[in-house]
Amino acid sequence: MSRRTSMPLVLALALLAIGATQLRAQGAVAQSALAVQDSLTLHPGDILRIQVWPDDKLGGEFTVEETGIVYLPLLGAVRTAGLPISRLRAQLRSSYAEVMKNPVVTVTPVFHVGVLGEVRSPGVYPVTPTQTLLDVVGEAGGFTGNADENKLRIIRAGQVIHIDASRVLSGGEGAGQAAQELANLHLRSGDQILVPTAHGHVTFTGVMSVIGSLAAVGFLIDRIARGR
Repeated sequence: MSRRTSMPLVLALALLAIGATQLRAQGAVAQSALAVQDSLTLHPGDILRIQVWPDDKLGGEFTVEETGIVYLPLLGAVRTAGLPISRLRAQLRSSYAEVMKNPVVTVTPVFHVGVLGEVRSPGVYPVTPTQTLLDVVGEAGGFTGNADENKLRIIRAGQVIHIDASRVLSGGEGAGQAAQELANLHLRSGDQILVPTAHGHVTFTGVMSVIGSLAAVGFLIDRIARGR
């Protein structure tokens, strides 16, 4: 084989190897996200996206009430707050099995996350467990030109998580590993993503309603946790 013909072959094999590695990484991230989804517990204000086979009329999106209850077709009031998704799915399957043969039930939680600061459309956004921080920033219109991508913060239950997204966005060396690390950082109900400006301050103008919405969600979560 001549050198002229072997070089394209080597490049093709290298690209295939890179593609296979990326697919394995994506598969691992997806499996991790599904595992996290199954272990998630629900809070008031969260949404359940439910599908029931063979009767698709029983499916839809249902909101968890302040009391921690969701109202479903045929079943009526179902207590969901504090239940892991995996347990709720098994419970629904068992309940629907009493009225139909071999039901298949899928349950996907949809919770709310606030995005504040240097994004084009600050607000509260619905999120599924498989979405990453950058996915949600994209939903908010993406970073503004003043954003400091290497000093992002997630406020979660009083704790602060610091994130450097600049390595991912640069596309340089280590970007792939940084992207996987970011994908493994699973968002939670009530998270607040703060995007500071390049000089270190977060812009809150026009987003007080976002803070108010998240505060209301946090208040309801606290009430359920305390059993009041």
